[in-house]
Amino acid sequence: MLREVEHLARLGARNEDIADFYQVTLTTLEGWLRNNPEFYKAKKRGGIIADSAVVESMYKNATGYQYTKVEKVFNETEKCTAHKETNIDVKGDTIAQIFWLTNRQPNYWKHMNRIIHEGEVKHSHYHKIQDIPVEELSEQTQKMLFELNMKQLTRGRDSN
Repeated sequence: MLREVEHLARLGARNEDIADFYQVTLTTLEGWLRNNPEFYKAKKRGGIIADSAVVESMYKNATGYQYTKVEKVFNETEKCTAHKETNIDVKGDTIAQIFWLTNRQPNYWKHMNRIIHEGEVKHSHYHKIQDIPVEELSEQTQKMLFELNMKQLTRGRDSN
């Protein structure tokens, strides 16, 4: 059971998934985790191993890496006669770099806009749209109000 829960955690299983696997309620599983330290450690260990693998993979994606591609070489009779090795360089992925830096160094890399406002702010507060002077409405808003009024006038005329 300990090997199973560790394996499930390595696969990214959540508590709900593990409870489903063992065909117990979530409350029962949480009781097992609370009352059985070895079960808790196995689940925790599996999660840590999985998270570490993802971190390592993301780091490689961010920084770039090399690998050797091995291809079989065939002769005319389609018999494998040799192996050809090619070194492949994979460049770092910009999105992975940004993600890494925004999470690891948020004070330097987080996405934010800094707006410094100087001067006076004039604000008019209206309770109803009818109270707003027409000159202060955008062209689009004026057009929408005109069309709305026309529909109401037309509707009133059609019902008579």
